[in-house]
Amino acid sequence: SGFSCQGTIARHDEGAVVTGVWPIGGGMRIAIQPDRVVQKNGAIQSYATTWEKRSAAYNVSVHWIDAYAPDALEAISACDAFMWRFPPDANVCRFAQSLLNSVEFGLGKAVFPDWKTRWHIEDKISQTMVLKAMDFPVPQTQILWKYDQALSYIMNAEYPIVLKLASGFQSSNVRLLRSVDEGKHYLEGLF
Repeated sequence: SGFSCQGTIARHDEGAVVTGVWPIGGGMRIAIQPDRVVQKNGAIQSYATTWEKRSAAYNVSVHWIDAYAPDALEAISACDAFMWRFPPDANVCRFAQSLLNSVEFGLGKAVFPDWKTRWHIEDKISQTMVLKAMDFPVPQTQILWKYDQALSYIMNAEYPIVLKLASGFQSSNVRLLRSVDEGKHYLEGLF
């Protein structure tokens, strides 16, 4: 029924690396959450159907999973691995992180994306902090957790400034503030 290998065994089209212990060959069962993304240009994209086609080439059985079903964890536990290209919506990201963590660390199964490639997804604060820690150039950034710190910054900033919330994609949760009054307006809604 195949063999196992430790470490990197596959590379996704977008360059994300899949890691873990994966039994290769006949008999392997991969749980996949379906996805269907309609791009801004109208093109329809699905990683799941691509994964299904590639799995067939290796005699790997695909089991479609409804990650939102009450028995999802049980269904996934009957498989060797779990793959899910989850959408960048903040609520879905939180749920996906919880489910993928449960499968990866609780069940000990290989997942895509694994923790090392997903911990910072849709989290601008984590992304900024890790880039700074790795000494990558980032725009001047103020991460403000307290109302009084944010108010002081708003009152003394040179405008215009860009306000970004921690989550959001494709420019959602991003605003250009042109004045102290605009800054105060958004500040009141955030704290």
